[in-house]
Amino acid sequence: MATIFESDLPENVISIERRSRIWNGAVVEDIHEHANGGVVLHPMPHANKTRFTVSLAEVGSTTECRLKRDRANPVEHSTNHMAVISRGLPWWGYAGELHYARYAMIVFDIPTLEARLQGDFQPRALKNRDYASTIHGF
Repeated sequence: MATIFESDLPENVISIERRSRIWNGAVVEDIHEHANGGVVLHPMPHANKTRFTVSLAEVGSTTECRLKRDRANPVEHSTNHMAVISRGLPWWGYAGELHYARYAMIVFDIPTLEARLQGDFQPRALKNRDYASTIHGF
């Protein structure tokens, strides 16, 4: 479990708990974020890697993936949304009145996946630096 010190926490966030597991070129993180009910806006981790995230639980307002800190996502976000964000593309987590959020994030190490899976893996979309997609309501 990663330790995040209080001085490193985003505004209005009380604690962040992250558990990670690594398998064959992918890191899977289970992230729990507790907040005091205010606006939460912070950069998401692993900007240098391709990420897939799934919102698992929200208490307070709905969380939102933003590609720009000061601009709302034009796609309406619903509970249990998923997003794929390619490496190098900044990504912000936002909520208007957050008390608790839990999400899973899979972080892909593309060169390791290519080496292990050889010809069975076609990462073209995952390598595109401009690729971002949001899927809602699973």
